[in-house]
Amino acid sequence: MSKKILIVDDEQDIKTVLEDWLTQNQYEVFTASNGAEAYETIIREIPDLVIMDVLMPEMTGYQVFEKLKGQGDHVLNIPIIIMSGRPKMKDFFTDWKKYAFIPKPFSLDDILLKVREFLGEIDAEKLPVSAGPEAATKPAEACSSENQRYHVVFFGWSDDHRDKMKSSRIAHQFIPLFTLDEKEAFGQAIRTHPACVLAQCDPASEGWAAALNLRNRLMGMPTVQPIPFYVLCEEKNLERAAQDLALSQILSYKNEEELFEKSAVFLERFL
Repeated sequence: MSKKILIVDDEQDIKTVLEDWLTQNQYEVFTASNGAEAYETIIREIPDLVIMDVLMPEMTGYQVFEKLKGQGDHVLNIPIIIMSGRPKMKDFFTDWKKYAFIPKPFSLDDILLKVREFLGEIDAEKLPVSAGPEAATKPAEACSSENQRYHVVFFGWSDDHRDKMKSSRIAHQFIPLFTLDEKEAFGQAIRTHPACVLAQCDPASEGWAAALNLRNRLMGMPTVQPIPFYVLCEEKNLERAAQDLALSQILSYKNEEELFEKSAVFLERFL
């Protein structure tokens, strides 16, 4: 039977990323958006573990913690992982029986290791020493071996362009993830921490707003280091694209041949 985990955070993207990650790792996941919902869910479901933010509307994580103290051992023995961008917050939870503090930005791998430790699935003494969020995986580090390849998320690429990119001269040197769906692209980027996200769209297209929203979501995620985001657009639309993005984030091209050549040269910089 799968262990039950409650994720509590008022930021939807964080809940989504953690829920997807833990579900993939065979846990049953519940979510709550504020402290009040968290308290009710804990009392009702008695999860095996809680992952909780501190500063939230209606009831803070600390207020949930204080309210739970009035419950029996079936609640007081639940391990709690506290997440916060304010390191001093950890001092408010030291008298909980089993707790850990993980600062934002965080690594999904660090979260998973702590979950497995608290649930007794691995021996804490055998855990690798974490380098912390500041040592988040970078493409160059991730590909220290000749046999390893990095991921690239291709967002908004047509089927025809996708097939041509897959057969390009450097395609064998990375793992391409193609999607037209913003939500799927976001999930792919968070799960794989790619070398970059490379979107193909023009300011006049329907996909432009989705590309900008994807960029903003990735920049706002408090996980590991920011994921580089770039857009390929036709040269005639460069001036309009520069109204929404920095020129350093835009790769312009004149024709289809130049689209693939510029993409290849650009991606080679990550090798």
